[in-house]
Amino acid sequence: MPSPLQLVPSPSQKPALANQNAYIVAWFLCLVFYWLQYSTRSAPSVMVGELVSAFGLTTVGLGSLLGLYYYTYSLCSIVSGAAVDRWGAKYTITFGALVLATGTCLFGWGNEWLAGLGRLMQGAGSAFAFVGAVYLAARGFSRQYLATAVGVTQCASMMGGGHGPVHRSLADPWRAQLAFFLD
Repeated sequence: MPSPLQLVPSPSQKPALANQNAYIVAWFLCLVFYWLQYSTRSAPSVMVGELVSAFGLTTVGLGSLLGLYYYTYSLCSIVSGAAVDRWGAKYTITFGALVLATGTCLFGWGNEWLAGLGRLMQGAGSAFAFVGAVYLAARGFSRQYLATAVGVTQCASMMGGGHGPVHRSLADPWRAQLAFFLD
């Protein structure tokens, strides 16, 4: 009986050294994606006044708008794990980064409906970052350094979250901070 088709190598099947280095480079690029998504997640928290006036919302309404991120982030975390297991990192992480970028552009457009859709898309795309980074780290690093690589990944995300307030000081108005090329 033929064995079932295996699309993605299991973590126990370590790649050759050249492939291992490629996984480490890909992990680093995914680390940058994770840093950026965390920055995008936290940036609106320092722009509350500007966002309230731009959308004409109360602070509760703005909180609801920004909270949309977490609905799709939660659901897509499961989806991203299954997708990475099924198809590997190359296309799934790229897909997540494109969804995040599109969502950021929609949020920066300034229309309340598009901002809501953008925030949902930001959450969906962001879910691929950590899952993808850990997947790549598991294939690129030996067991001896895997926990360190995951720790560095988590550290990068926290640094991205701390970068959110920098958005406010870079440019004004707020749309220019998230999607400077739309205005």
